[in-house]
Amino acid sequence: KDQFTIVDSREKMLECAKQLKTRRPTEIGFDLESYNVSKFTQLTCLLQITSDYGHDFVIDTLAPGVWDEIGPSLALLFADPKIVKVGHSIGGLDVRSLHRDFGIFVVNAFDTYEAAKVLSLKSHGLASVCQYYGLRESDHYKELKELYQTSDWRRRPLTTPMVEYGRYDVHYLLKLRKLMIRDLTRAELFDRTPTEISEEARLVASSLAATFSQFREDEDDWTFENNQDDDTGNQQATHATSINSNEDFDDGNDYGAHDPSLDTQNKTASAALLRMNPDLMTVLSRSQERTRDLWSGKEEPYRTHPMYVNIRYRAKRSELSWKEEHDKLLHQIIEWRNSLAKDLEVLPGFVAPLEFLIPVALQRPTSELGLRRVGYRLPELLETEKRHVEGLLSVIAQSLTSEDEEFLPSYDDRLSCGRRHNPYSISTIKMTLALGLAVGVVLVTSQWKVRSWLSR
Repeated sequence: KDQFTIVDSREKMLECAKQLKTRRPTEIGFDLESYNVSKFTQLTCLLQITSDYGHDFVIDTLAPGVWDEIGPSLALLFADPKIVKVGHSIGGLDVRSLHRDFGIFVVNAFDTYEAAKVLSLKSHGLASVCQYYGLRESDHYKELKELYQTSDWRRRPLTTPMVEYGRYDVHYLLKLRKLMIRDLTRAELFDRTPTEISEEARLVASSLAATFSQFREDEDDWTFENNQDDDTGNQQATHATSINSNEDFDDGNDYGAHDPSLDTQNKTASAALLRMNPDLMTVLSRSQERTRDLWSGKEEPYRTHPMYVNIRYRAKRSELSWKEEHDKLLHQIIEWRNSLAKDLEVLPGFVAPLEFLIPVALQRPTSELGLRRVGYRLPELLETEKRHVEGLLSVIAQSLTSEDEEFLPSYDDRLSCGRRHNPYSISTIKMTLALGLAVGVVLVTSQWKVRSWLSR
């Protein structure tokens, strides 16, 4: 029976790394669950790993003591070219997040999403691919995916369905890789002989030679049958599967159901032959390209932000006031945010998102109450650390000049700045009170008339 471990402490993280190092897997599957506000504001909340010796790890990256141990514990595992790393759509967030949060580089990958595209499957999502190959409980997996794919993975404690969903995301990746390699190489291994391999395939293999040169050893005569203990079996070009795939998996499923002809044939293939396969080489080439999609640290541009663009458009139509001073202030508070984020070792978006800073630059509040008129609930970091609120207000205050005193924007700011700068004069207040009294008199009179009419 497959086993799994929830890694939610530093001790369990060290034990996980020790087990992976001792068992020396030739393949691992991996996936991440993230809190994903935008491509500039993300946080890895869960890391799932499955191994070819039948053990899954669900690593709670937010558990005490775990985050700081992930990089030192797993960096060498993911960088080992003799271990194939299998993931689904790794170019989306996975590779970038591992690099950004833990300093991990992924070397020698197989992306099942790219394989699904090359195989022209109807749907490329992981749940749909699992269903296509008839993997067990794929319907239940699709249900979990609908519930948890876009959930807030920062929530703790992790529920049983959340852990189950995390396991599903990696549990079948290694089986999928073998089945997909079978289908990708089907034409070469069944329908053609080595002498019939096209010139196009040879050109593809030649162009990929540089990509795989760092992984190659003397493996040209390697076969699936007689070299399974050889270290070279860990290389992408040869570490595939026997075509009689139902011998590999005994999960109660007919994995070859969509093509029964494959079940009756059991062939081996040399590395040289597989390297001539254009479909397989396309998948491997694209997979390696995805591993180069690292986190760049590029700052989020505010001038193209929809909120900023809308404000400038409205200012151009004289619907609101946005001057050069506002742009200068926005630049200053963004610099303040980025500097604080660097000190705290977090992404700038977790200090304060642009959706909060742009209105702040527009209204220029000078007190905490003024900030809450921009957004009643401040960004989480500002809500919990009042000293950072003071830092932001200090930047705003320094940007104000004597000419700006009449522009103090928030109601509470106007009241706190004293009578001398208060635009609401005593006469205005008296007028407001008189109006309120008049409205009250009218309401009382109306009620008296209604009661008199009803009593007749």
